[in-house]
Amino acid sequence: MADCLPRSGRPGGEGGALSGLGNVYNRMGESDRAIEHYQLRLSIAREIGDRRGEGEGLWNMSVVLRKLGNLQEAIKHAEASLKIYEQIEDPNAATVRKQLGIWKKRLTSEPDRNTWTPYGVPTRNSYRIYLDKS
Repeated sequence: MADCLPRSGRPGGEGGALSGLGNVYNRMGESDRAIEHYQLRLSIAREIGDRRGEGEGLWNMSVVLRKLGNLQEAIKHAEASLKIYEQIEDPNAATVRKQLGIWKKRLTSEPDRNTWTPYGVPTRNSYRIYLDKS
């Protein structure tokens, strides 16, 4: 996917473009493509030592993961993003910290969409079927 980007000689610029494309795909509801672009963003940021870009990539991934209902993975990515943002004293740390608080509260009050019953049926947005064994 990164092959479609012009080589600017500035890998950080390419990483920023990948984040922007990921954001567009996320807004269009194409989560898989958004994740693909965010992962490429993370890869470039880590390769060139761009801590802010790495924090941004992790945060963007967490937003998509939450949208997909994977709250635990979203929290994991957001915590990694927050750690980086705090280390580099980025003002985005406040936003990530606030959202993490909301997500963690939800984690204890609502079942995760990826939680399954012993019958293999999701516990959320589905019906449970109980068999009468009499």
